[in-house]
Amino acid sequence: MFGICIGKLEIIMKNHYRFILFFILGWMMFSIISCTNSPSGAIEYNTTSYYINGKFVDEIPDSIIIRRWGYRLKDNMSGEEHTYREPIVMYHNDRLVSFCTVHRHWEKISCFYNAPTDNYIYMISKHRKSFKR
Repeated sequence: MFGICIGKLEIIMKNHYRFILFFILGWMMFSIISCTNSPSGAIEYNTTSYYINGKFVDEIPDSIIIRRWGYRLKDNMSGEEHTYREPIVMYHNDRLVSFCTVHRHWEKISCFYNAPTDNYIYMISKHRKSFKR
């Protein structure tokens, strides 16, 4: 009688060891092989959308940008966008100092006319008022 119980116990233990072996091998496989190939190791979704007036939109409308941050102006040298509370009206070789609501410091805006492209070029730099004394 003990021989039969020991035989069944051996079969159960073999199945138990087999289960543990499969569990360890599966755990090692998942730890070595990651689920994603992104640099951060997490699953990254690039789905930036905004909920405005009861619906989702991909971009913020200009009316909300102007109301929140002000009028946009793009720096032609660096490609950065700046926003100002008042509209920027400038002509060739004009210079203006205004507060940027995005970067939150004073900026010097220079404007030049570009004849080949028939438009104005804006160069924006940080004004000396912005440096702490």
